[in-house]
Amino acid sequence: MTNGNDGPVAATAASVADDVLAGGATTVAIAVADPRHPLVDLVRGSGSARPVLDVGSVTKVVVTAALHRRLGIDPDAPVRRWFPGLPHEVRVGDLLTHRAGLRAWWPLYLTGGRDRESSLAVAAGLPLRHAAGGARVYSDLGYVLAGAVAELVHDAPLDRLARDHVFGPLGMADSGYRPDSLCVPTSLGDRIERRMVQTGVPHPVDDAVRAAATTFPWRTHRLAGEVNDGNCWHAFGGVAGHAGLFTTAADLVAFGRELLDHVRSGGDPIGYWPTPGRLEHPGFPGARFAVLPRADRVVVLLSNRLFGAGDPPDLTEPWRRLVDTVEKEAR
Repeated sequence: MTNGNDGPVAATAASVADDVLAGGATTVAIAVADPRHPLVDLVRGSGSARPVLDVGSVTKVVVTAALHRRLGIDPDAPVRRWFPGLPHEVRVGDLLTHRAGLRAWWPLYLTGGRDRESSLAVAAGLPLRHAAGGARVYSDLGYVLAGAVAELVHDAPLDRLARDHVFGPLGMADSGYRPDSLCVPTSLGDRIERRMVQTGVPHPVDDAVRAAATTFPWRTHRLAGEVNDGNCWHAFGGVAGHAGLFTTAADLVAFGRELLDHVRSGGDPIGYWPTPGRLEHPGFPGARFAVLPRADRVVVLLSNRLFGAGDPPDLTEPWRRLVDTVEKEAR
């Protein structure tokens, strides 16, 4: 803990870290910041003061949605301009707001081969599950395609776009895809995703997928610097619009501060699930990120909750406890 903060937020952060570590994680980093300086900066279980972790779906808002906003990509453009298999009703903005009607998840690497082009074709060719432009239904596949749209519009790979237009301008020096630096171990191979395919929980798969899974070369080694998400790693080589970002709590604070400024100036944040008074997003490997405009705070929780051999700890209650405490103390 730094900055000598012994108030309720610091105490709650320490309690949350203990809970997550007791659940099987080996590393936890928590940051709570106002627009000027960190109020709480806590790291447990790491030899580094700035541990780099896989943040999973936080990639959606920090990379893909941020690039669409910062590069001014037209949200009303029909996605079939780049992916003709989609209905004309599907717009770029629908991908970013989870309104495109796409499946929540599908193991592209088990149906489309293990290369970018064929995997994108599968993602765009699957029948819609819901009406385009309708209700929000969370979709990894929507952000797979949204990341590809950014690449195609600007004729550059997503990792370079993120470096040049997000990480570099915001001073996020420890953020990126396929990191070279030593990272906190994420998980024990594809254990969690392999079980998802075998059981069909929470996303049912078909017989062809289950058959392909029996001979697939699943990862069994300790993942450190390899993204946990199977589609990102096996189908897209570690760079995708829905997952793949490795970052630190400090870098997410830098991103959150810019987002606070954007919201204060009347900007419309893209990609965040609607939560009254909060802009927040989870990441399956153990990440939580939130900007609290009314409290003028950024809150980050990073962990490697998938690393243990048992069921990973649920971060829902510890995260709620932390954010509620931050909001109360800021009043």
